[in-house]
Amino acid sequence: MANPLDGQRRVVLVAYVGRDYASFLPDPKDIEFVCSPTPGATRAEAVARLQGAGAKKIQFSDNLHMKVYWAQNRGCLITSANLSQNALGISGLHEAGVLVGADGVNIDAFLKTAKPYDVNDKNLRRLAELERKFDRANPLLGKAKTDYNRWYSVPMAARGPWKLGWWDVECDPVKPLNSS
Repeated sequence: MANPLDGQRRVVLVAYVGRDYASFLPDPKDIEFVCSPTPGATRAEAVARLQGAGAKKIQFSDNLHMKVYWAQNRGCLITSANLSQNALGISGLHEAGVLVGADGVNIDAFLKTAKPYDVNDKNLRRLAELERKFDRANPLLGKAKTDYNRWYSVPMAARGPWKLGWWDVECDPVKPLNSS
């Protein structure tokens, strides 16, 4: 998938996309990309960053579970690995794949089977909101810490509000606030 030739068609159909997709897909420019909008598995931030990186077309597919990485005149990797650090890195999961010739796969038939639809701001915001709910319900799943600069660099449709808090309370650390 790296170092594409001029005009080379590249297609990725992958169920889940993590925030760290760029570690494994360093040049998404002009890629046709389809993924599942599953909260907690596909990250809205990753989809928004793919848009910003110049992916040719990004689409969602509600019933997608395949992992197919296809490059014209280069080959097609059909694998069990999603596009994330969890699948391809630190988690210790074992993945397998088969590399076949690009001509051995009818990529347009795969695309048709996926029944993809275009990603827009509305469905990206919906994924981001469902993702926040998922993260709140599953706090032990290694939620990535972020700072303001990282948050601000995410396109608006994929980011939630930045929350600030202010406390101006004096209390006795030994005595509860509501006691007399």
